[in-house]
Amino acid sequence: ALYSKNRTVLLCVPKTVRTFEIPASVTKIAASAFSGCEALVKVIIPASITKLGYGLFYDCPCLETIEAASDSRWFHAFGGALYSKDRTVLLCVPKAVSAFEIPASVTKIGDGAFGGCEALASVAIPKSVTEIGYGAFVGCKALRSIEIPKSVTKIGASAFEDCAALVSMAIPKSVTEIEPWTFSGCEALKSVEIPKSVAALADGAFDGCKALKSIEIPETVTEIGWGVFRGCKALKNIAIPKSITVLPDRALSGCGSLANVTLPESITKIGVGAFYHCKALAGVEIPGSVTEIGSWAFGGCGCLGSVSLGESLREIQWNAFEDCVSLESISVPRSAQWRYGSFKDCPKLTVTRR
Repeated sequence: ALYSKNRTVLLCVPKTVRTFEIPASVTKIAASAFSGCEALVKVIIPASITKLGYGLFYDCPCLETIEAASDSRWFHAFGGALYSKDRTVLLCVPKAVSAFEIPASVTKIGDGAFGGCEALASVAIPKSVTEIGYGAFVGCKALRSIEIPKSVTKIGASAFEDCAALVSMAIPKSVTEIEPWTFSGCEALKSVEIPKSVAALADGAFDGCKALKSIEIPETVTEIGWGVFRGCKALKNIAIPKSITVLPDRALSGCGSLANVTLPESITKIGVGAFYHCKALAGVEIPGSVTEIGSWAFGGCGCLGSVSLGESLREIQWNAFEDCVSLESISVPRSAQWRYGSFKDCPKLTVTRR
């Protein structure tokens, strides 16, 4: 194994190891120290350890048991899993687990606690839990459903990222924000219930949710992030609430089935690539409130036949409508400027001023 010079930090473990007892000189285990140890079955943590890095046991599919010294001041091992000493934080679960019931003493599911548990099919979360940490269930590829109790007020970034089998999700009313990449890569996710308590959908929150057919964004949401629905290939309809003022970059890019979109009069800007390669989008009415259409906003929208532009429009950025091969006519208000290539490769298009 590889350690820091003074042997207080465990940096890396040989990938063929099956059982590993950490020396008593070690006080910290570095992030990903055991990552990729595919034969690892058991790890023994001494009382000297005070700090654990993120993703310690990622890609350790055979890991069955994590043991901690009984006289440790920081950690407690129970049922093969690792907890904080007072058992209020679930820190790490053996990666070979297929089902897990979280004890009622737990108030937080720690960062990456179930990360890489590829066989995990079911997990029971008690009402005592108030927080789900960063990447808590990342890469749990067999997890089809999970019930989040009403006690949970925070779901961390990437919490369910790459849970490829997850089909549905009901977010409790106690949650106020869907953090970055929370459901990114959940390819089987068909439905999500977003409660009215939620005020923000952060960057990439539903990026790559290929099976998501519809989603209702409540009026309480005042901010949506970069690429929030990027690559949601089955999404057919979406209505942006009037509480939103900016449609961010890449918000709906790659939504190949998107046929209908409703934009409110509150929108002032359509971001870069917002509808890039939305190949089924046949028409769009851009509200009169919009002052700027970003670069490649509608690039590659091959079925786009009609676009209505409002009088407040001031800027049409580079390549905004590039490769809109079905677009035949567009009337641009005299107040608006367009940049080089704004209507590039639109062979049928006639642009007029009004």
